[in-house]
Amino acid sequence: MPRYDYLVKSDGTTVNLADITSADYVTNPMTIVSDNTAIDLTQAGTAGKSWYIAYANWRVRGSAVGATDLSVLILDGATTIYDSVIPKTSIDGTNLSMAFPIPIKITAGNAVHFTITASGVTGSQIEANLGLFQK
Repeated sequence: MPRYDYLVKSDGTTVNLADITSADYVTNPMTIVSDNTAIDLTQAGTAGKSWYIAYANWRVRGSAVGATDLSVLILDGATTIYDSVIPKTSIDGTNLSMAFPIPIKITAGNAVHFTITASGVTGSQIEANLGLFQK
């Protein structure tokens, strides 16, 4: 199996893996659990640096989602770059994990947002995780 010592970014440039240090990563993945409240995982931008999204996931815990689909968005600043739903039929244990072998690049200086609408059902918990690094 080949070993890769670099990461190809979504803009086609590469980063030597040896140049990515623990200081570049958000300490642990950003995680939030909400019970019938909207989720907005936000990481502020830094001038001259871009966030790179390595993975995102969500999981339903407790009660079923409810009567309507939940909106799932990833935003580059105010621009939606990923738009999906958690189906209203989702029950306890339903999850979706998205790994991005070529990380999604956020515009330099912009914040990254991972948002999910409220379920409308008390006891329907949504857990959201976002794995990021910045260069």
